[in-house]
Amino acid sequence: MRLARGSMKYILIFFLPFPLIFFYPFGTMFAVLSTGFGIYTVWFFRDPHRKIQVDDNVVYAAADGTVIYTEISENAYKVAIRMSPFDVHINRAPVSGTVTSTVRSPGAHRSVYFSGAEKKNERNLIKMESKGMEVEILQLTGAFARRIEVWIDEGQEVVQGEQIGMIRFGSQTNVLVKTIKPLRLTVSQGDKVKAGLTQIMEVVHDD
Repeated sequence: MRLARGSMKYILIFFLPFPLIFFYPFGTMFAVLSTGFGIYTVWFFRDPHRKIQVDDNVVYAAADGTVIYTEISENAYKVAIRMSPFDVHINRAPVSGTVTSTVRSPGAHRSVYFSGAEKKNERNLIKMESKGMEVEILQLTGAFARRIEVWIDEGQEVVQGEQIGMIRFGSQTNVLVKTIKPLRLTVSQGDKVKAGLTQIMEVVHDD
């Protein structure tokens, strides 16, 4: 099984107490529990192979999870995705384009179930330009998600579906598209989505 980049240092921590089973009987329970968490961590950091179909007429989900809400305002379309501890946590570029900025904002680690978390919690905002669209990917921490990783830099060209970062362990990723192009949302609240595979928006063409 392929694992997310940089994950081994977190996985090995849980397997270090395993030798206690052989040398210290009193440490057996602790070692078993720690190994159990280690096995879960291996699964958490899984990086499944995905065949991405690049398409300039669609916007893909940036994260695996459940759509918790959608918003449409004048020339702006937004989809918010909540990741559970059981989802793949690697974020992917929803479109192809140029990274114009990545801005990390310090903040709290409140549960994303509470209102205001998108403005109060620690977060990272990635902005991209893509063929007449301004795209924002907001990576948001939560009560248990303590670490945001960003794997791209300002000025970098990224391809739709390319891995751009991850959040450990859970929380939320939003995709906001600003454009004068006519777009249509293709998901709604409660839908399950997968990063780089599920279309969340598409360009509407006149027949």
